[in-house]
Amino acid sequence: PLVEEQSALRLAGKPFHLDHRIIRPSGEVRWVEVSGEGISDNEGRYVRYLGVCRDITERKQAEATLREYERVVEGLDEMILVVDRGYRYVIANRAFLNYRQLERSQVIGHLVEEVVEREVFALLIREKMDKCFNGTTVHYEMKYRFPNLGERDLLASYFPIQGPAGIDRIACILQDVTGTRQLEAQFLQAQKMEAVGRLAGGVAHDFNNILGVIIGYSDISLGLL
Repeated sequence: PLVEEQSALRLAGKPFHLDHRIIRPSGEVRWVEVSGEGISDNEGRYVRYLGVCRDITERKQAEATLREYERVVEGLDEMILVVDRGYRYVIANRAFLNYRQLERSQVIGHLVEEVVEREVFALLIREKMDKCFNGTTVHYEMKYRFPNLGERDLLASYFPIQGPAGIDRIACILQDVTGTRQLEAQFLQAQKMEAVGRLAGGVAHDFNNILGVIIGYSDISLGLL
């Protein structure tokens, strides 16, 4: 069907643009981009056709890889971001948008301080991002209050991204560890209670031994009366 469409357009002298696969004599499959348009003489009569065929296999493979990465990133529970040197969001996945109850257009191209509180950006986030722009991978924990979720414990990781002229972007991963921290707190509390229980049990055992001695001597004393 593609060949028939291309032939019909060519015979009519109309321009066309198609991307399709070809199989080379070796059996290798390649992608090609075919463009063409008719050429007319001085009297406007269609006399020949000029066409260009380009191998775009690498581009197609890169596009497929990018789509796969997008599917993976969009499906993660972690918040994934990419920020440029102007502190503007370049990428923000669905998890980040859901946490903030924002649309993509409200984040991409906007400054970080426009999306988060200016005070939080100025006092904490900017310093960490600048450190990452200098080539250091950064990990830290912070508490942040989201509009619909309240205060959450976040584990933040920043990774420098090398460009042609140096580090021009950073990738940010934000993981909500509130549940983990709550479990850790409960575990620590249980350990404390267990320690107190063991201490109390030991004291009670020692006191019972002392009390046994006292009662024994008391019985002997009463027997001598």
